[in-house]
Order: sequence, then C-alpha cells, then structure tokens
Amino acid sequence: MFLTTPWTVLLILVFQNLMGMYINLWFDFSRYSSISKAFASFPVLNLHVAVGALILMMTMGRFILGFQPQFRAIRTPSILLFIFGILAFGSGVEFTFFGHNDLFSFTMELGFGGIVASTGYLIFITSKQARPTG
Repeated sequence: MFLTTPWTVLLILVFQNLMGMYINLWFDFSRYSSISKAFASFPVLNLHVAVGALILMMTMGRFILGFQPQFRAIRTPSILLFIFGILAFGSGVEFTFFGHNDLFSFTMELGFGGIVASTGYLIFITSKQARPTG
C-alpha cells in the first residue's frame, strides 16, 4: 500500500521529473542508429522508462481503489490520475520510439503536470477527511 500513498507518488514524480530534465538536456537520440543502442548506452533512460511504468501502475492502482464504495470521495482524482498517467506514458513512448517531436514532449509534460495536480487534489481530499470534526 505504501507505493500508492499520495506522498510516495509525489516523491517518485519529483525523481522522475529530475531524470526527465537530465535526459532532455544531455541525451541526443539522433546519435544512435537504433533505440536499443540508445538504451544500452544511457542507463538513466532505462531507469526513467521503468519509473514511468511504475507511476502508471500506481495510478492504475489508485484508479481501481477509487471505484470501491469506501473510497468514493477519491473517485474523481483517481480517474484523473489514471487519464493523465496514460497521457504521460503514451506520449513518452511516442517520443522515444517514433521521433523526438516537441509535441510528444509537450503532451508528456502535460500528463505529468496533470498527475502532480491530481495527486495534490487527492492529498487535499484525504487530509480533509482525516481531520477531526467538532
């Protein structure tokens, strides 16, 4: 359950964003004749893809939890998390394998920003529910 807590997701997102900035600034895809050679020579790219897959799985777990009756209050941010997770991961795959187009980079960042915003919304809702009333 630790991997699906909103604070853990935020920490992983910070790490993912730092790796993404590093790759974007210092990695040149055009130097490699195939994507497999790029992955073999740049381990940070492998880690970035693996963490992206982990984030997608965590958003999927949150999505599934959102449809259980006791988690009805977090349904909307859970759905948003999953949608933005698919957008970010799908755009990242497009960017990596089908041309390093700025549009794919932009939509990947939009998805990432949506995940951050949805996670913040999720933290807000859960902290509001945890506060004692009275």
